[in-house]
Amino acid sequence: MQQKNSDIKVGDLVRFKPTNIPGALTAAKYMGRMEKRFAGRPGLVIRIPIKTKTGASVLVQIVNDSIVIPSQYLEVISESEAR
Repeated sequence: MQQKNSDIKVGDLVRFKPTNIPGALTAAKYMGRMEKRFAGRPGLVIRIPIKTKTGASVLVQIVNDSIVIPSQYLEVISESEAR
């Protein structure tokens, strides 16, 4: 079951899935770093929203890593999909 990123709430399992990637080199490098940090693993939303210069973001915990990331780059997944 996939949900819109606007439905993200604390406790949701999410995966990195950007839908519209900006064309700048800096953005491409950022997307590459996020892809490596997520490494295909689901994350757990532990805080929303976090106000940043680029808008509202969420705090996601992945194993021993915490990432502040814009919610537009995340997709909510069901628990059965995370296995």
